[in-house]
Amino acid sequence: MTGKPALINESKILESNPPFEPTCMYVTEDKIWFSVRRINALLCMDKDNWELEFAGSFPGEDDYITNVNNSLYRNPVEHNGKMYFPPFLAKEIAVYSHKDMSFEKLKYQDGDDSQSTERAFLGAISYNNSIFFTPYIYPAIIRLNTNTNKLTHYTDWLELQSELTGKISGCCFGFPFLLNNSIWLASQEENTILEFNAKTCSSTVYEVGKKGNKYSNMCFDGEYFWITPRMDSKTPLIKWNPQSNETKEFPDIFIDNDVRGYISPVYHNGYVQLLPVSIGKSFKIDIKTDAITVSDEFTIEHVENHANRTSMAYISVQIFNDNIFVFNRQNNCLIKSNTITGELKEERIKYSSEASTRLEHFYSLSFLSSIESIKTFLDCYYHENEHTGLCTFLTYITGHYHKDEATLQRHRQEIAQSLNAVADNTTGKSIYNHIVNLFL
Repeated sequence: MTGKPALINESKILESNPPFEPTCMYVTEDKIWFSVRRINALLCMDKDNWELEFAGSFPGEDDYITNVNNSLYRNPVEHNGKMYFPPFLAKEIAVYSHKDMSFEKLKYQDGDDSQSTERAFLGAISYNNSIFFTPYIYPAIIRLNTNTNKLTHYTDWLELQSELTGKISGCCFGFPFLLNNSIWLASQEENTILEFNAKTCSSTVYEVGKKGNKYSNMCFDGEYFWITPRMDSKTPLIKWNPQSNETKEFPDIFIDNDVRGYISPVYHNGYVQLLPVSIGKSFKIDIKTDAITVSDEFTIEHVENHANRTSMAYISVQIFNDNIFVFNRQNNCLIKSNTITGELKEERIKYSSEASTRLEHFYSLSFLSSIESIKTFLDCYYHENEHTGLCTFLTYITGHYHKDEATLQRHRQEIAQSLNAVADNTTGKSIYNHIVNLFL
């Protein structure tokens, strides 16, 4: 069309709708809620018909973020008809009300805006009338009183951590796990486990396993914690009794398997289920015998040759009413596996036509350079992928600078007419001339 040679080595780039790429999900009685990569959007899916809907965007946050592998918010929790979202890349805590479908924002900085909000919080726990936001790298656990909206920061565990490890540098935790009155967090930097008592708001730090171990997430089988290694570390899977401090390592679980990390382990019916972050085998472990078997239904052996999904396997897992819900990024499928009957439902999830239309603006902002900032040719260069193609480019140049719908539609029609009218290999020049006329 432009009169220039083109090499297309990935035909899926030509799909009109971008892939559905969640970073986390939260399962409720009637819906499943998702945060997604790159864009400021909250999406939900009806559990009966599995139709994906656009619920809204978080106010006060950027519509598009350049950190392509993460999202503004991570795993939320629900309390009294409201969902509380821990800010991962976002500037503030977000609260979403089911009743009136509205958002509320809360500043979490403790009087000091100098603290970075980059990768701040990973998880949240609902306990009585409080919501506890647990850090990824933010140096505090935050308690939100849902009756007063008062925020309290707790940092005593930082000193306890440094006394045990001899290091005063920051922290890095996996997802929180609630057991009775305590919130448990595994350190991704040290061989330590943090117990934060949600009732007394006091902390205890345990040294678990060998020096140099790095952990990720954990589950509890009634007697032992099962602690997964941090991605790409040489740490084995650890079985740990917090009462006796007894530990057992499972290094052999990695033999003939390239997987070095797992999403949060889940416990069900006498088994610990391990689902890999990257492609490879999935395992389940009998807690009575410690026997390890391969879970064929969750094993991903063959990789779809896709530039953005070459190694990613599973994202986010949750057990709800005897069902394991997990998202398979390799084929964009949601899996529902019944732990009692073994019944398995697997279905590809994608944006509905209505949701795609609503999200068109957000994805078009992958072209973030403003016209005024363009100084050289490289300022105009974008590698073409699912999000930066001709369709999103035209949406960006016509929609980003013209907010009223009438002007937007008129410019889109003019560009479409110029594309259709030019048949002499000068379409690229025609688009360029139209953009020049728009802004100069």
